[in-house]
Amino acid sequence: MKKFKWGFIVMFILVESAFINNAYGAEESTGVIVSEENEERIDYLFELRGELAVDFAVNEQEIKNIDTELQELGVEFISEEEVNQKLGKEVLSKEVSPKNMLRATVLPTKGITWTSTRQITVYRGKEYELQIIRGVCNAADSPLTKTYISGSKKSSSTSAITTNILQILATSVTGTIPEFGGGVNVLKTFYDIYKTTINGLSTTSVIGEVTASYTTQVVSEEIFVFIKYSGALDIGNQIMGYMGNKVNYQTVISIPGIITVGGSSYANIETKKQSGTISSPYYSGGYIDKASNNFWEYKNGNSMFEYTFLINRITQKMIGGSVNLSVPICYVPLG
Repeated sequence: MKKFKWGFIVMFILVESAFINNAYGAEESTGVIVSEENEERIDYLFELRGELAVDFAVNEQEIKNIDTELQELGVEFISEEEVNQKLGKEVLSKEVSPKNMLRATVLPTKGITWTSTRQITVYRGKEYELQIIRGVCNAADSPLTKTYISGSKKSSSTSAITTNILQILATSVTGTIPEFGGGVNVLKTFYDIYKTTINGLSTTSVIGEVTASYTTQVVSEEIFVFIKYSGALDIGNQIMGYMGNKVNYQTVISIPGIITVGGSSYANIETKKQSGTISSPYYSGGYIDKASNNFWEYKNGNSMFEYTFLINRITQKMIGGSVNLSVPICYVPLG
């Protein structure tokens, strides 16, 4: 009788185990955990990749070389189908509320490379596993890139140092102030930009009527951070801990007409390029602690934490006005 009882228990465990594997997927938690020494290098390579992607056609080979190194460091390149499954499926857990499911659908992503990186972190004495999914452009005509052409005119005479010729402002979906990366000065005056082009231009020079044209290339990189206890299965245990993006931009400014500076006329002013990076709050490494804290909040009964920090608009202030530039994204929220 005892033998029969133990045999029944063993059979029950095997059947239960098979059910769990079928329900949650045998692929769970099989991703490579990158080493601590590689994490910093991976972040740097993605940062460099984004800067190069502003002029993708010129830098395509260098970007390919970066992708090769990323794979060698443990970054997985995943399919659109895997991304859709991760971002759009129902999470099989009674504990997970709709607030913490990314209810979205990924747009057709030709021209986008999707990657997955897993790493371990310790927060408040607990060990967590992060899965970081990134969407980055892999073509000059990627859905994550956009080109804007604008014109602007300033009729009144003002000093070169007080005439703002380019200012970049950004807005996130939550209204929080994004981070400006790379030491970028996002406010440029006429003097800042043309002091090396126009002989004798000083901070006190008075400039007359100026007409300028602006061509701005915007390239976005998206990041989705899932988090769970280390060693747990993904489905039923992971929640969305952070979602944000980084925007690289390059603006070409040209003044095609004649301008007056201090009584002298100048024609055919050369074009100037201004580049910069704007990141969502917590994007530059801070997403690790933000996601960890969100998971801690969730496990302690707070399901209303904030995890969405996407930049959805850039306002470009020009010499005589401003224009709103929408930031390209590759998913559509379902509500």
